[in-house]
Amino acid sequence: MTGAQALRHNVSETYLALAGGIPDTHIVRSPAYWLCTSSFEHPIANLAVRLDLSPRDADELAHEARENPVLRIYVLPEDEPPHLRDMLRERNLADVHRLTGMVLEQAPTKAEEVARRAEGPALDRAIRFIIDNFFWSTPGGTRDRLVEAVRSAVGVPHEFYVIEDDAGVLSAATLTLTGEVAGLYNVCVRPAERGRGIGSKVVLQLASAVRRRGLHLVLQCEPSLAAWYGGLGFESVGEAGVFVAALRP
Repeated sequence: MTGAQALRHNVSETYLALAGGIPDTHIVRSPAYWLCTSSFEHPIANLAVRLDLSPRDADELAHEARENPVLRIYVLPEDEPPHLRDMLRERNLADVHRLTGMVLEQAPTKAEEVARRAEGPALDRAIRFIIDNFFWSTPGGTRDRLVEAVRSAVGVPHEFYVIEDDAGVLSAATLTLTGEVAGLYNVCVRPAERGRGIGSKVVLQLASAVRRRGLHLVLQCEPSLAAWYGGLGFESVGEAGVFVAALRP
């Protein structure tokens, strides 16, 4: 399995697991794409991923996007055909966001143990901390449903790691396990404590643990963070794009 294949596999399975945490999500896995739709108006439960599109499939997916404004279409490395992005643009879908896909190439054999596996009440605190950090501008009621979706993710094992101090959660991160691949998600540090190397220590700890298990480790990050992850041993395997239905003037 190449790094790009490992990334595509893990991201696709992880996204569907999270969508499955919303009670009324409808999930379809077809050879052309995996599609999740829900009455919960948030991209966590309205998405398409793992694309292998014919022109007719692209027409169908574009129709879904126009009917569902919150639907996000994720184009990952190894998706097909090679001109997939152009196919989507030709159908009035807009490329609104980019992420860098990365795979760990040089993992440490041993790293400082700074985070512990979150269980019981610590698990609830870790999930809330992650949601509040990544969806800080989202209304509180929606964030509550996102917390429940992450807690209830189905089909893919999630491991949460946390550092706590007297002020509460200091840092958290998630590993999602899909066969021979682990995905690193949601690495976050309390805003006032950033820049002290805490995030680096958490990443190196989890990278070392994944290496001991003999698994591939993949992640997606903002392009501005690719150099930081590169310094921790990750290498880029391609760019992921997020498409939505373009607004008509």
